[in-house]
Amino acid sequence: MLKSLATRSVLLALVVAGFAANARGADEAPLSPAEVRRNTRIDEFLLESMRTGDLDAWIVLTREGNFDPLSSDFGFSIGRGALVFVDRQIEGSEERVERKAVVSSLDIAPLKASGIYDELIGVERDQSFEEVLAENLATWLGGLPKDLRIGINSSAGNGIADGLTASFRDLLERALGERSDRMVSSEVTVLSFRSKKLPAEIELYRDATRITREILHETMTDGFIVAGTTTQAALRDHVQEIARRRGFPETAWEPEHCPGVYSGPFEDLSHAEPGSRIIQSGDILWVDFGIRSEAYATDMIRAAYILRPGESEAPPEIAKMFATAKAANRAAVAAMKPGALGYQVDAAARSVVTAAGYPEFFHSTGHPVGFEVHGAGPALGKRGDRGGGASEMALEVGQIFAVEPSVMLPRDGGPWIVNIEEEVLITERGAEYMAPPQEELYFIPPVANPAVGVE
Repeated sequence: MLKSLATRSVLLALVVAGFAANARGADEAPLSPAEVRRNTRIDEFLLESMRTGDLDAWIVLTREGNFDPLSSDFGFSIGRGALVFVDRQIEGSEERVERKAVVSSLDIAPLKASGIYDELIGVERDQSFEEVLAENLATWLGGLPKDLRIGINSSAGNGIADGLTASFRDLLERALGERSDRMVSSEVTVLSFRSKKLPAEIELYRDATRITREILHETMTDGFIVAGTTTQAALRDHVQEIARRRGFPETAWEPEHCPGVYSGPFEDLSHAEPGSRIIQSGDILWVDFGIRSEAYATDMIRAAYILRPGESEAPPEIAKMFATAKAANRAAVAAMKPGALGYQVDAAARSVVTAAGYPEFFHSTGHPVGFEVHGAGPALGKRGDRGGGASEMALEVGQIFAVEPSVMLPRDGGPWIVNIEEEVLITERGAEYMAPPQEELYFIPPVANPAVGVE
């Protein structure tokens, strides 16, 4: 399917670029590669995602100073607008979502040039935005069933699907009139649409994952880490320097916290900024890092053990922890296939950890990645976790996840924790790693020389 999707994506990109060139005019610049990917995503995913969320229509209200998180996905970057998408599902009709918008008349030109919209309605200065929207919604939603479902970006569980402000909701209810009681959350549609990747995006992300892996491998093997000398903060700065040398100065999340550097027994399990703690012999060490490459953010963890003098490998209890974390990771990936539910993947990983005699880990098994390091999509967590329904969503082809079940061993002075994190693509056949996963613990000698052990 990915091969056929790749072929269709190339053809669609050419068609999109051609339509957009006509819309923009011969003297205007062609769409950028990122804009072509944006438009192709709409062509490929919008209809399917609206039907996944059981929506007949989807209305995105956004404005300058308080943009809806999906504004850029639909080419909106200035002013105030109502972006309206309609799926008529009429037998024999073209399988395509109607795309319309009501915007300020001053903002018609950039949206026309985007090549996204079939119809654009400009609101003049002496007109009421609400009245113009109400008039056009009556036309655009005409012919839809009385029990239609109108998606709005309002969600208690997912911020990216919660962009509709209270005042805009009031406006929309007035504009819809009697149909306002047909409004439902667009959460499922938003998470489905935002999480899937085109073949071209998958290859960009695969390259970024490979580079992230190489940066972490260099971190663990270049001799920088010296037991009794190197602080967590110094190691964070060193990882960032390696990434900069490779041409990736932007971290996947705030640079003060990226990478996360955890060593010890672990006294603080929060997403804390790496500090002055010195990495010591006998520590478990893991480094949680990601880069931002073009529009995409990666997320990967590599684990190591700091050898004590005279040791050539980790003690048996730590070796068992790593083997269990690895087995839990593999069990989660084996459960990841189209149609599997997020909480089922989480349960597969947890069962491995608890069967080995360890307590349940306190976090989710994993999360979507892509445009954000914690991206939109099904959550690989317990059913109903965090008050949202994302863990009950089905996995879909083209989604990418970071998978990170951990193993904790309670001890006096703070627990030991081993964690590895891998990035995984959902295909029609199941799941595949985006880069080779960690197979063995890194061993860091207590003196300054290259690390023993390989991935």
